[in-house]
Amino acid sequence: MSHGATASVLTCARAQRRRRCMPSEVPRERLQDIVTNIDRVRAHLTGIQPGAELDNKTRDSVDRCLERISESAKKLGAVIEERQPQVSWRGIRGLGNVLRHEYDAVDDSTIARIVEQNLGPLRQACVDELAAHRADSDAG
Repeated sequence: MSHGATASVLTCARAQRRRRCMPSEVPRERLQDIVTNIDRVRAHLTGIQPGAELDNKTRDSVDRCLERISESAKKLGAVIEERQPQVSWRGIRGLGNVLRHEYDAVDDSTIARIVEQNLGPLRQACVDELAAHRADSDAG
């Protein structure tokens, strides 16, 4: 594939993602993505003692799930902050940038703290929102 064709395909893919990912169009998918990736983080960490050093494979898997959670939170938009103010949405959205650009400053204890302190309330907020979306769908 030529460079021009590759650029065209990427541009088209980005346009499709923007259309698909408008906050008002797919909040259920983004909420479910967050829940799914939190569950994956927990599965990756099953059997690992808190404070233990993570092997590279586990750490890479957990980091990637956290990046997906961050990206999904961005795509939910500002409305979610009003509906679920107990969650640090700004921190969750910023986490992806830190993991991508300042990865060398994030150690296993930081990841453990994020998992222990933030993922439980975040998951519950998303489950609550999914239930509200289902109730709205059932009522309408």
